[in-house]
Amino acid sequence: MTTTSSARTVARGARGRAVPVFNELRLHKWTGGRPCTLKELEAKYLRQSAGSSPDGEQGWLNWGLRRLSDERVVGTVQTTLSPLGTPGFSAELAWVVGSDHQGNGYAREAATAMVKWLRTHDVVEVTAHVHPQHEASNTMARALGMTTTNVVADGEVLRRGSGSWFEAACDGEDERAATNF
Repeated sequence: MTTTSSARTVARGARGRAVPVFNELRLHKWTGGRPCTLKELEAKYLRQSAGSSPDGEQGWLNWGLRRLSDERVVGTVQTTLSPLGTPGFSAELAWVVGSDHQGNGYAREAATAMVKWLRTHDVVEVTAHVHPQHEASNTMARALGMTTTNVVADGEVLRRGSGSWFEAACDGEDERAATNF
């Protein structure tokens, strides 16, 4: 399992420790659905730990986001990797931070660390699907250098970053963000 860290967080496997973070209704306002039971969450993590889609067309990277000060799980960061027609990969990003931990910069630190790592592994484009009214996630996407597209799926707008997105997103961030993978 690949591990990454930023100044205050480490991203690595979470398993059952994530249940309290995701077992609350407020969090599902933007992600949809309902909180998973421990059994459902473990089954989901088992599927994700395969590292790729069943057809092998996409790669999956999933990390539990832990606060360094107490090792408490505060959320997750994820990416789905797809080959592009040209050399390099596209990475669809996702971040979820528990309601009680939002507003502390954990998602930005972890996503920036993930983007830095992805850039060193032939990723030339990042995307994210964000609900247009979810201000926190739209702010995150802008912080990562993503722009809004006209593509809408399931009520979420596709955000995209390429070209100079890496330099803009990571300029001035903590140097540790690119280490410990």
